[in-house]
Amino acid sequence: MTIGALPPVISRIPAWTGRKPKATPWRDISTDPLVADVYYNMMRSPLCGLPDKLLLNIMRRLDETSLQCLRRANRTFLRLSSECREFADYREDCRGFDFPWQPFSFRTEDRKLGRLLQHDSANRQCSECRKRVRKWKWNSQFSTQSLIAARHCIACNAKHPLVFFSRLERDNSRIESCIGQQGHVRLCDHKTVSWRCVVDAAEELAKLDTRGEKLARIRLVECRHADHLPDHHDTTAPELRPLERSYPSITIEGNSTSTIQLTMEWTGHMPLPKREDNHKKLTPSEITRQLEPFRQGAAEFIAPQSALGCLPEMRCFDPNRCRCLRYVGSGEVPWKLGSATFSDINNQSSTCRTNADCQLGPLLPSRAGNRHTTKGTTGSHTSRTVLSSWLEIPYGIRVDVDPCPGGGPCLEITYQRTILVAAGGVLCRGVTQSWLEALDPDSYRSQMVSKDGKGAWDGLSCREDPCCPNYFRYLERPVLRMAARQVRMNLVKERTRVETCVGTGAGGEESEDKSEDKGDDRFDWGMACFCLLAWALLCFLVLYI
Repeated sequence: MTIGALPPVISRIPAWTGRKPKATPWRDISTDPLVADVYYNMMRSPLCGLPDKLLLNIMRRLDETSLQCLRRANRTFLRLSSECREFADYREDCRGFDFPWQPFSFRTEDRKLGRLLQHDSANRQCSECRKRVRKWKWNSQFSTQSLIAARHCIACNAKHPLVFFSRLERDNSRIESCIGQQGHVRLCDHKTVSWRCVVDAAEELAKLDTRGEKLARIRLVECRHADHLPDHHDTTAPELRPLERSYPSITIEGNSTSTIQLTMEWTGHMPLPKREDNHKKLTPSEITRQLEPFRQGAAEFIAPQSALGCLPEMRCFDPNRCRCLRYVGSGEVPWKLGSATFSDINNQSSTCRTNADCQLGPLLPSRAGNRHTTKGTTGSHTSRTVLSSWLEIPYGIRVDVDPCPGGGPCLEITYQRTILVAAGGVLCRGVTQSWLEALDPDSYRSQMVSKDGKGAWDGLSCREDPCCPNYFRYLERPVLRMAARQVRMNLVKERTRVETCVGTGAGGEESEDKSEDKGDDRFDWGMACFCLLAWALLCFLVLYI
């Protein structure tokens, strides 16, 4: 197993300096941006200013796609869709997830909504990305290939969307390997792991006799660099026990009959900033500024942010579930929060707003007994980001914020990311979607230089503008979401093949794949003849009529 080393330069996301609140007649310069947005929607929007009964009447008359779009508009419709009984059918399949709002599921085909969201994300991309996308679409509109078209990867012996191949590989008629084989997943500034290393460990794991449902575990990588230990704690401090939790690690677990998954994990201790007023709570901006340097080195690779300033840790402090932070100006706004009574998987309420024991003691004002306390219920401040699923098992990122066991002004933050490796004890044919999303973009950067030499845009990410949603360091980039459906379809086909074609041999399957590949790469003569005839007819009409 070969573990990579730190490259000379690791590209990081620029520090978030904060978003300037919208101008309001009552605010001062310290008004929280979220409060300013709520004020703008309540006072300036003709739709959001309507009574709840009228808004619910409008929502009842919408089709599913329109309802899903309206729900994403602002927090008012999130609150109404989470509380209205008429929308209970949408929430039925999403129980057990402790999100700030009740998640919605789709009852019908979501292609229309996917196209709308794709169009919206494309409009928010930077000018260079939009220009290159338009150029790419014009050059390939009559081609049988597209960014989500499947191509055969020789290294994986499986099909992937075209977006998961570098430009050099796309130009070749015979694709050797995808970026999942070329690149690696970065754990921290010092350690990486490759797909070949993961596959070797998974094969050894599948051979172990675990006698039933017991799961075997192998630790692939662990970084014991001193940078991962907190400066404000001594290494012998009880709150750092066991000390292994303070070191970033990658483990693989499973057995010959279960799902084999890769887990990236790290637990860090973040000191809280000094308060200007010890009798007031900290603000979200103060926590964000403290998180910026804390995330560098390990957390930024395990749990990347989804956009500039959108940190996954701040989802744990959503005002709809948490009251540990102070939102400046919230008392001046008719702010209606949603119901915080929906329960977790154990059907017990675990939110700050309904249970005072769930509040994080280090974040409370300096009062008697509150300054140094370990008050807080485990799991009360949790953020989950589901990136993919297999057999109803979610794979993604989880962030837990708990008070420091030592009782000081410190927060213990645990990061965990799960990656699917094998389903049902059978290795997936090639890299999985969750592995591709976790790849370090710098590990295949040399393969992404454009032909014109202007930037390094390959349809997969943008490296020029951090404000672009397609920026290469962000989670859930638009192109990745486009290809996610194709990857899921490939996994379903692979599962079906394993269950129905056991004992048929690999040769027939390979020949079938190759014949399909030839069909994908074959020039579409029918479409070409049709376009030629249409062009000839148009010329005839222009010249002789």
